[in-house]
Amino acid sequence: MLCSACHQREATIHTTMCAPDDTKASDLCSKCFEASLGAALAGAPCRYCGAQAEIGLSDFLEVSAGMQRTQATCFACSQDREAYIQKHLEAVSPDLPQEHQLGQLLQDVEAYMKRRVKERRSR
Repeated sequence: MLCSACHQREATIHTTMCAPDDTKASDLCSKCFEASLGAALAGAPCRYCGAQAEIGLSDFLEVSAGMQRTQATCFACSQDREAYIQKHLEAVSPDLPQEHQLGQLLQDVEAYMKRRVKERRSR
């Protein structure tokens, strides 16, 4: 299958974007996929600190919890968030069902990121 954007290279990345009023599927080559990410991030602010976003990918925790969305973040916030997740992933109570474990970790990481951004701004 050819890339739906350039119609020249083999499509190797297949995505489906779902919104309440529309669903859009695309079959892209890696070059067009990277270009589309850059276009999607152009001018987008980081969801945590408001700086220019540099990364926009689906988060594995959110995908595991059934939330499929692309979030724009700056590199610093992305590193802080991933470090927190790695450090606290094993500490989630195994007595809770998995969806509750993931939901709790997502709430915790969001609260941490708010505190972390405040810390960075106060320096």
